Amino acid sequence: MLIVHTTSINGECWKYHTGFESHTASSLLSCIKAMSLTQLAERLQLTLVPKGQATLSM
Repeated sequence: MLIVHTTSINGECWKYHTGFESHTASSLLSCIKAMSLTQLAERLQLTLVPKGQATLSM
């Protein structure tokens, strides 16, 4: 299981639990794999869409 700790824009903290075979996990892990060390040090933005899938942007 992949657990993603997040802080919303209003300061609330959330934990998203997802299996490694999910769209969310594969999207997150693909993005992290493609990032440089400089990018990994920066804040990520998670965008949730109505069907429960998350997309990531830097």
